[in-house]
Amino acid sequence: MPYAHNGSICIHYQVAGEGPALVLLHGFSESVVDWYEAGYVDALRPDYRLILIDARGHGASDKPHDRAAYALDRRVADVTAVLDALEIAKALFGAIRWADGSVSGWPNMPAKEFGLWWSGGNIRTPAAWRPCDRSFKRV
Repeated sequence: MPYAHNGSICIHYQVAGEGPALVLLHGFSESVVDWYEAGYVDALRPDYRLILIDARGHGASDKPHDRAAYALDRRVADVTAVLDALEIAKALFGAIRWADGSVSGWPNMPAKEFGLWWSGGNIRTPAAWRPCDRSFKRV
């Protein structure tokens, strides 16, 4: 299993498909496995290079016990660590409602370009997915 390192924290990720990078970050109590089970990976992999990340505290990523370890800046840095490990400077970002902290933190990522897709639901409600901003922005 591939891991990126953010300080002493190991963040698990998986890559599937070819094309522009699309980061998919699950919601609370989910993991990268849910993207596969809900059919997103099969549907999106022909057109995108999917970067599926287990958020800290979930799936195969480390689960620190200190509450401060889950601060927004640390969760944003986890995503940055994965992108850096894969040498990705430009990515679309798809998130589920409980991943909103990581979405709101994207403007704080140094030297990254991003486009945003958002869902107010969960992985199991694909009708909730809608584009927010499909353009890339240098931040």
